[in-house]
Parts: sequence; C-alpha cells; structure tokens
Amino acid sequence: MTLRKSISTPFSLGLLLALVSFGLLVQCQVQNTCTTGNTSICICPDQQQGTRTCREDGIFGPCLCPLPRTEQTPAEQTDPQEQVATCDGGACGVESVAEPVAEPVSEPVVEPASEPVAEPASEPTSSETAAEASEPTADGGGQEADPAESVGDIDCNEVCQGGTVCIGGVCKCPTGQTLCDGRCADLQSDVEHCGSCGNACGGTTSACIQGKCQCFFSNNKYTLTGNLGGGVGAMSFSADGKSLVVATNQRQITVFQAGGAYPLSFQFPDKVGMDNASGISFGKNPDLFLLTGGSVYPYTFSMSKKAREGSPIYTRPHGISGARSTKDDKWAVLNRMDATTTPPKEPQIWAQNEPGASKGQKIITMTGITVQPTRMLYHPDGERLFISFADGQVLVWKNSDWKQHQQLKQDSRILRSLTLSKDGTLLAAGTDDNSIHLWDATTYQYLRTMSYSATFSFDVNSVNFSPDNKWLVSAHDDGTVRIWDVSSGKQVHLLAGHRLAVSSALFSPDGKDILSGGNEAKVLVWTCR
Repeated sequence: MTLRKSISTPFSLGLLLALVSFGLLVQCQVQNTCTTGNTSICICPDQQQGTRTCREDGIFGPCLCPLPRTEQTPAEQTDPQEQVATCDGGACGVESVAEPVAEPVSEPVVEPASEPVAEPASEPTSSETAAEASEPTADGGGQEADPAESVGDIDCNEVCQGGTVCIGGVCKCPTGQTLCDGRCADLQSDVEHCGSCGNACGGTTSACIQGKCQCFFSNNKYTLTGNLGGGVGAMSFSADGKSLVVATNQRQITVFQAGGAYPLSFQFPDKVGMDNASGISFGKNPDLFLLTGGSVYPYTFSMSKKAREGSPIYTRPHGISGARSTKDDKWAVLNRMDATTTPPKEPQIWAQNEPGASKGQKIITMTGITVQPTRMLYHPDGERLFISFADGQVLVWKNSDWKQHQQLKQDSRILRSLTLSKDGTLLAAGTDDNSIHLWDATTYQYLRTMSYSATFSFDVNSVNFSPDNKWLVSAHDDGTVRIWDVSSGKQVHLLAGHRLAVSSALFSPDGKDILSGGNEAKVLVWTCR
C-alpha cells in the first residue's frame, strides 16, 4: 500500500506537467500562426517583449515595442493615447495606438522557420520628418520664418517702435518708408535720410526733394518793411501778377512792385485799411481789389488812384470776408452771424448783381445756418462761392439761384483759412489744430489731411497753392511756414524765420518765391534765385 502510493504520486505529477507543456506548445503555435488580425509576441532590440499583428497578406507586421518611460511636460500629456515605437530591422519610429500593449510572458516565443516574415520598409523617424519639412522647396515653400523678424505670440502693436507698425505679426515700416537708425524714414523727403539712410541734407537751407538735397525756397534773401506800420494782416498779388498788396492791422496799405528785389512802390496816403484786415481779393481788373476784415465797412480800392473807390460796397460793418470773381469782377461780402440777438441773426451774403455796378446789391440770408462763417472765395468759373465755417464744414453756393448746392465736411475743427488752386481743381482749408484738409473742387471728393505733431494746437492762418499745384504753403500761429507735397500730403520743408505768429504766406506768380508776413511788421521773401 505504501509502495504503490509513493510510485503513483510521481507518475501523476509527471503526467500533469506533460499535459501543461503540451497546452502551452499548442497555444504558442496558435499565437505564432499568421491569421489575419492575429497578434503574436515578438522580441524587441532592447530584449523587451512586443507585439505584432498579422496582415491581410499573411505576413506579420513590424514589432511594436514600448518606449522607455520618461518624464513628460503637461503639454506632452494632453494625448490620451500611449506612444509606442515601431521597430523594424532595428529602426524605430513613433506610432500612437489606442489598444494597450500585451502583457509580457515569461518565455520568448520562437518563430517557426517555415514562415519567414517579409518586413516592410522602415518608416521615417521624427527627426528625418522634421529635417525634410525644413528643407526649402523650389518655390520657396517650406522655409521657416526668420525668428529675428517675428515676435511670436505677443501683440507686436505693443512693441513696435520708431514708426513701425504691426503687419502680419512683424514690426515693419509703412509702405514707402525705410528703417534708418531705428526709425522709419521717407527717403524721398527726409532731410536726415535723403535718397539713402544716413545721407543728411546740410543745414536749414537745404531740403530733400524727390530723394535729392537741394535748395527749396530756403534762402531768406529779402525782407520787405516799407514802413508797414503794423503787423501783416493780409497779402495778395494783383490779377496781372505785377504788384503785391500788403494790409496791416494798423489800417495801412502798402503796395510793392513784384519781381527782382521787390522795391517799394507806394503807400496809400491815408490810413484807409481795416483794423485786423483779413482778406484782399482781386478780380478780373488788376487795378481794383476788395479789402475786408475788422470792424470797418468793406471798400474797393484802386491802385492807380491810390485811394478807395467811392462809398463802401457794403452798408453794414463786420464784413469778415470778401471775394471778387476773376471771371467777371463780380464781388460778394460775407457778414458774420449776430449772436447778440435772440434768436441770433443768420449770416448773410451781400452780392453784386451786375459787373461794374456800384449799387444793385442783393442780400442773401443763409437760412438755417447757426454757426459762424469764417472765409469766402469765388471759384474761377464765376458761378460758385465756397464758404467755410467754425464747425468744420464748407458750403458751396451758386449765384445762379443763390442756394446751397454742396456741403463738405471732414471733422468739426474750426476752419481758419480757405483757398482754391488757380485752375479751380483743388480746395484746401486750414484748421485750428495744425492740420489742412484737401478736396477735389470738381467732384467734391475728400482727398487727404496734411498735419504735423506739436505739443499745442496752432491755427493755420493761411494756405495757398503753387501755380503748378504741386506744392501748398501754409502760415501758422507757431511762427512757422511749411511747404507740403500736394500729391502725397507730406511736409517737405519748414521755413523758420519769424519770431511771432505768421498770418499770411503765398507763392509769387512765377512760383519761384514764397512770401510770408506776420505780427513782426515785415514780409520775408524765401527764394533760391
């Protein structure tokens, strides 16, 4: 009994081990048999166990090996899928698989020799892919942006300096400008960088015009005094361009002979001018001009007689602006709104019905206008009157029916000055805030604003076009005279010779000189002759 029991026990254990081994062998054979979708265990190059899947062509795919465990940043942990390395012939790429990796077994599985596995070509590694992406293509595609020009994810509007602006996430100079010494410069007009960066025009007598340093109304060769008797209030050339008439704020009128050194021609014998004269207007007749401003009645003056003509053309004071037509010599006087009454009296236009008639005045009340007018002038066509106001608007009236036909307005700044080009195609208005508005006087289309930066706001007291319409000259309360490029709206030169406010600045009839006058009782002539 005892012997039989001792013999049967080892036999039973041996039988059990044989059955278990046979089961494992069958399982391994099943696992290593390539059936589409079947998964098999394989050995990775680092001796770890991986898995591979049988493909539809009856061949096992590459061995999928787990990557070494490394610390990941929060950004790298956003992908819930586990990353594994695709190992094929010793080269490992990266794949993401949603299914968990099979648990490793205790013994490696040997593949049957009868089933050779044809491994596919190795997949490119992540470093190879990045290298290919960074190579430039024939058309320039695939190139990375220069990190020196990019400001990344920050708002470059907050870091752009020197006049640069944020364009596509990069600080760049506006179109037509170049970055020179840390700031954007227009090489066509910048006196410090004229034509090229660092090419400075010498001194204050040279300007940068179209990329070249040159004299540009830069030299103050003449000073006209002629016993003016007070600060200059208004200036104008006669219709034929032969005489310059200067009216002062001390009721003095002086006429200079135009051309050459502008020698003194004559003065009116008595003080027939206006207190704070604001406008001189010539019509078709070069001998007659209309003087307005201050608190004295407007008169027509004759240069040949050196006296005013007859009785005042306007029988009420406060004619703040007047105009004569260069087409037919008709005149018109603008009367300010009377705000002392209740309700305020609306502005009026006193106009001459027929050319040459001393009387025959027509009074036009500007119904509905509740703001002060500032300037008025005739268009060269003799049919339209342009009137500016203290609320920034310009109204166009026609003398055919004496009704308003057009309204122009860019902003609400007070308009201090108004001018038309000689051919009547351009209209400019100076404001009380260092800026000048420009319109097309034919289509009434707004063109642009010309302005400069200053700590304070200054009145633009006078604006006038050059004979060829290329330039515009302006007189300012800060004592400066500025020249502007009409086509671009950019300031091209600044004339600094006045110590006090400048009330008037204009071009000579031939366009070769600029004359400016102000509170210093003198007229400066700027030229390159």
